[in-house]
Amino acid sequence: MLFSKKLKKFENLKHCFFSRKNGFSEGHYTSLNCGLGSGDKKDNVLKNLNLISKKIGCKNELLITLDQIH
Repeated sequence: MLFSKKLKKFENLKHCFFSRKNGFSEGHYTSLNCGLGSGDKKDNVLKNLNLISKKIGCKNELLITLDQIH
């Protein structure tokens, strides 16, 4: 996971940028896939989101994700 020096100065903002490395997704989605609309197994995506929440110290229900389009 990568963290922004500029965003770290905000004490109430927890953030990270991550790559495809690690995660619970398998097959075509083998990665740290966090897209509930991706076609990946929902259970794997939820496990990935939970992993990220734990790493940054954020409650699952407060986690905000982006809708990335390629």
